[in-house]
Amino acid sequence: MRRYLFRSPALFDLLRRRSREEGRKERERGVTIAELALVSLEDGEEVFGERIHDLRALGWAWLGNARRLALDFPAANAAFDKADAHWGQPRERPDEGVSAELCFLKGTLRLTQRRYGEAQRLLERARGQFRRLGDPEGEARALVQHAAMHVYQGSPEPAVGVLEEAASLAEGQGEPYLSFGIHTNLAHAQAKAGRHCEATESLDRARGFCSRLDHPLAWLEIRWVAGYIQEGRGDLRAARDSFVAARIGFAEAGELCFAALLRLELAILAARQDDWGEVTVAAAEAAPILRNLSLYPETLAAVSLLSEALRAGEVSASLLREVRERVLGDPLLRLQ
Repeated sequence: MRRYLFRSPALFDLLRRRSREEGRKERERGVTIAELALVSLEDGEEVFGERIHDLRALGWAWLGNARRLALDFPAANAAFDKADAHWGQPRERPDEGVSAELCFLKGTLRLTQRRYGEAQRLLERARGQFRRLGDPEGEARALVQHAAMHVYQGSPEPAVGVLEEAASLAEGQGEPYLSFGIHTNLAHAQAKAGRHCEATESLDRARGFCSRLDHPLAWLEIRWVAGYIQEGRGDLRAARDSFVAARIGFAEAGELCFAALLRLELAILAARQDDWGEVTVAAAEAAPILRNLSLYPETLAAVSLLSEALRAGEVSASLLREVRERVLGDPLLRLQ
């Protein structure tokens, strides 16, 4: 029996975009749809001509990104090797937009792998290509990842400037999820840098975009960042209310890693109020969950120190803050 496939750039692009959207909710489904996008290109040389190389390179890069989200880094690396091989095929007019996307997605993978030097070079190259193409949304996405690199390395102040530029570029674009992420991350970075008035304004903007998203966890992230701002301003009661509400919401949604992190936030808050009974209870609930996450060894070592301190009855505020910063600064956290 002859095999017929429906081949068109529109179908490929639809599947590629659905892979990203579905991957946010269920990562293995994102991988499956990315694989289906590649299947839609099979035997497509007659239909697509030399453009088949651009499309296959892009398809493999998106499959690599879906595998990154699924924490399968060997498979992600293999997919990007395939993307590079297809991109390297000789042809008359390679698509610079595909080149920019390849650099962006590979830079994001290198960022997750904490290969920061390589990530920076790739993201800067992607940003330059997006700018030449007149693609402000693509440029903003590259800047968001660049800002994340500063945060992961413990430097919130440089991240603020990068995210402010990203917010300017994303203004008026059609992707509310991008703008929500920019303003939420900007508020967080501003709060960590001690710029609480500006953080409040950024979080208010994030709320506006949040109302346009079909993503209930986004509202919980808003509450979490609000707690940071309130704590920084010294309003500990309001901060506790925000952290508790976010923790309950994440727990009910099955996002136990974020619920555990908010337990850690509550332990830090209790330590500021010399409530060491609450410190012990909250930290003891958080530690085993954090210890079972797929994080980098240095992060897990810090969590193990917390567990040892709990057993010895020697938990300190400084240790709690150190564990929090290690976990929040781990690129793998957002993929749990």
